[in-house]
Amino acid sequence: MAILILRNQKGTPLTNNEVDGNFIALNSELIAASSSIANLQSNVINLTSPIQIITNNTNATVGKTYYVMSNVVINLPATPSIDDSITFVAKSVFTIDPGALKINGSNGIMTVDNPPITFYLQYNATLGWIVI
Repeated sequence: MAILILRNQKGTPLTNNEVDGNFIALNSELIAASSSIANLQSNVINLTSPIQIITNNTNATVGKTYYVMSNVVINLPATPSIDDSITFVAKSVFTIDPGALKINGSNGIMTVDNPPITFYLQYNATLGWIVI
C-alpha cells in the first residue's frame, strides 16, 4: 500500500516534492493493481471449467457458463434436450436469439438490459427456454 504524506498529519502544507512523491506512490500502486487484474483475467480465461468470456457474437453450447462483457448476440442451440441449461453472468447489455424456439413461451429475441445479473436458461418442451 502506498505511503502518502498528508497535510493534516504533517501539520503544514506539502512541498512540491512531497506532492510529486504522493503521485509517484499512487501511480506505482495503480500499476501493481492493473498487473494483478490482468493476471486474474488470464487465470479466468485459462480455466478448464466451461466458463467462456464473451466479447463477440457467439453460438452458445449447452452446459456452459458465459460471462458477457459487451453488447453481443448469443444464439441458442437449435436442438436442445429437455432440461438442458446454459448459464449467463452479464456485465453488459446483450441479446439472446433462440432461433426458431421460444423463450418463456414467446417467439423472438430476448434483450438482457439490466446488468449486472446472473441467470440461467433451461429448456422446457412447452415454453422453450425458460429463465431460472
